[in-house]
Amino acid sequence: MNNEELYQNYFLKVRILVYKIIENWDDSEDIAQDVFLIMLTKREDKGGDISFLFNIARTKSIDYTRRRKRLDKYFNSHIMESESYESGIENAVNNSLLFGKIYKEIEKFPEGQFKTILRQHYVRGMAMEDISKELRIAKRTTLNHRINGENKLRVIFGVKKK
Repeated sequence: MNNEELYQNYFLKVRILVYKIIENWDDSEDIAQDVFLIMLTKREDKGGDISFLFNIARTKSIDYTRRRKRLDKYFNSHIMESESYESGIENAVNNSLLFGKIYKEIEKFPEGQFKTILRQHYVRGMAMEDISKELRIAKRTTLNHRINGENKLRVIFGVKKK
């Protein structure tokens, strides 16, 4: 089966599997497309079997769900600390809707320590100390990259620093 036939025959099936895991139809399309990109680049190495395709879809979906939960938790904790409960709930809903946008903005940053630190802290939920150990850089450097990332995200989303 060539690549086009693979895509035509399995895209909807992969998207439905992804949707069942992440429960977001729009994002399921993006993830399904990513799955096929991975499959096409690694197809020769893995023999291109269909089980590999669905394993990629499952893994990407679970990763997405974990990232979304971590970002929701981060924003919700900051909202609950800074505002009243009622407005916190309202903002939590709004911030949950922004998850996809925030993640996409982090992914637009150039590759390097800066982007790696943002991913590890906000997406994977790692502590700054653990990140500095893993990357073998000073804690202060790690913290500076995180602060710079927060500032860039504030500018992108039009949020003023308190």
